[in-house]
Amino acid sequence: MDEGRREEAIGDFNRFVDTVSSLVVPPHKELHLAMQSLRHLVACRGTIITAPAKK
Repeated sequence: MDEGRREEAIGDFNRFVDTVSSLVVPPHKELHLAMQSLRHLVACRGTIITAPAKK
């Protein structure tokens, strides 16, 4: 996440959450933390502003 590979991290967290959701029983701290990280990454995706390329 810190290296700027947000889309890769979103994919990784999605796979983790999908897999772990079917395997864990409460308490599921790791699943909750992964979901919080996923929410943060997706929210950050919407705040990226890209300047148009100079011609």
